[in-house]
Amino acid sequence: MKCRDFNKGSDIKIKELHPACQHGDHYLGDVKGYFYIIKGNTYRKVSSLITDDNAEVKELSQKCQGGDFYLSANDRFFIIFQKKGHFLVTFNLSEDGEMKEYLSMPTAAMVCTTGEQSSRGIW
Repeated sequence: MKCRDFNKGSDIKIKELHPACQHGDHYLGDVKGYFYIIKGNTYRKVSSLITDDNAEVKELSQKCQGGDFYLSANDRFFIIFQKKGHFLVTFNLSEDGEMKEYLSMPTAAMVCTTGEQSSRGIW
């Protein structure tokens, strides 16, 4: 679904997903305009969910596999592992490069906001 203003419900367009983009376990997008469809232990990176043009399919890094929730913000991926009680922050879903793991508080809610970026480094 695509819509200019979800509050007003104006200009709503619903299009069918390309067959290769259907039945994903998780869907997320990034600020560069790419969509990521996670299916099992692989992900498909596409610029359009309706055409599947220039699709890249890669294996998820072992540390990125099995997440309960996948999010993207500020050029990073956030993977929440509820049962393990932690979440992972990484720049790359397929490589174990720059990653940090954080313990999550069982009663805390994760809130994603946009705003001032830290000047103390990438995290």
